[in-house]
Amino acid sequence: MDASPSSCQHEREGRYCEQCEAEDRHFDLQSGRRRGTHRQDRFSRLELWIEFKANKDGAPFHDPRDDTVESRLSTIKDGSFTPAIAEAIMARGQLARYAGAQHSLQFRHFSFSIVVHGDHARFLRWDPSGTVVTAAFNYRTNPRLMAKFLWRFDHLSPKQRGNNVSIQPAKLAAKVDARVREQLGMKDKKIPLYKYEVPGLDRMGYAYGPRPPSQNRSLVSRCTRSLAVYWIPAENVDGATGSYGERDERDADAQTGQDKEKKGPWSEPRVIYMKDTWRFLSDLPDVDVMAEHEIYAILHDHGTPNIPEHVAGGDVGGGRTQAQDLVDAPWLCVKPRISPYQHYRLVHRIVGRTLFKFECTNQLVTAVFDALKAHSHAFNSAKIMHRDISAGNIILTDEGRGLLIDWELAKLMDEVGSRRPDRTGTWQFMSANLLQYPGKMHTLKDDLESFLHVLAWMMLRYVPAGVFYDAADRGDDMVMFDEHSVREG
Repeated sequence: MDASPSSCQHEREGRYCEQCEAEDRHFDLQSGRRRGTHRQDRFSRLELWIEFKANKDGAPFHDPRDDTVESRLSTIKDGSFTPAIAEAIMARGQLARYAGAQHSLQFRHFSFSIVVHGDHARFLRWDPSGTVVTAAFNYRTNPRLMAKFLWRFDHLSPKQRGNNVSIQPAKLAAKVDARVREQLGMKDKKIPLYKYEVPGLDRMGYAYGPRPPSQNRSLVSRCTRSLAVYWIPAENVDGATGSYGERDERDADAQTGQDKEKKGPWSEPRVIYMKDTWRFLSDLPDVDVMAEHEIYAILHDHGTPNIPEHVAGGDVGGGRTQAQDLVDAPWLCVKPRISPYQHYRLVHRIVGRTLFKFECTNQLVTAVFDALKAHSHAFNSAKIMHRDISAGNIILTDEGRGLLIDWELAKLMDEVGSRRPDRTGTWQFMSANLLQYPGKMHTLKDDLESFLHVLAWMMLRYVPAGVFYDAADRGDDMVMFDEHSVREG
């Protein structure tokens, strides 16, 4: 990246620090522009980025000494492809932050980049399952390779470059644009609106809303983002222009309740909840991981209470990761077990509000109890266990009741064995037994303990301190939820 005048010393040096990341000084996540600078490199529009280093010292990767099998196996054994020296670790972290910023500020399935150290360069491909790194080549003595890559990249379509084409800039009539913004509480008219395709609803309509929140800058794993969007049925959209006009708006408002009921839950414009994520696909043979909307369908068939109704979802086309398909490549210099992921989108008609916005302790306890009843019914009747109980997965309705959401990691009780090598769940709310023994199978008592941790964490974090419990006590008690240690093996 180019070096330009900046209010931050770390940015002038072309690197990041954890403190500045926490303060969010480097990126305005809504606009994609670096804060405190006049730089024109907007990560929200970036197609390809190139990281330049003047010399080869501290290169992030180190190739085997030759192309022999013995040399490659030796590199895998000693881990020398990813050097453990501080400069190399910092360089890899910088690359990951750039890629994370690009993916969090754009709609992407994958991306490409180039890293240059001295007279050598590498090509990189990023997706939520991992990063593919090529061998280094001397671009001074072999400029044709660099030129061919850039020429081919320039001739790729947006989809071939990794852009997610299921999301497009919205084209709405002025009054409808204003109505969407009003319904979503968007006061800043400069924030662009986008049109989201909703898998599972085919061409029944589209969802309109802003860019999803971008707090999660890691592009590895599920990368879940959710937001409220405005649903507009296809019958209200002008087929010739793709716009939603005033006449259609009046017609939609004029429909009677009986008409809407006949046409189904998606026949009227309304604010809905949308979740955009990368769902886990097992790399084990004969293991099929159910999508979240399929889990909801089973729960609804069994009459499970206190969960969202009218759920739709599906896989986004072209959104399957590819890095995992290369784990057996003969040129590989590392030997990881990589999990595959599939881009996935889900909607339901209840937006709700987060549990963190409870109005009193009675409402908090009631909401957690409601979620516990949903969990109990799902386990005993539908034979499904949630396996990711957390404060973020319980929402409040307008009436102050609780709903248990995010069943993505749920598992049928008749499933045997593990789906993935790493542990599922949210750190602060996982049972002590699962944290102490990561290889242990997740059971009912682990989920029940998580409900206790949710209630304790919420009380400690958000209930005002009293005479006998001050801020210092709160900080000491919160440590037990957040501290951790790393154990070899």
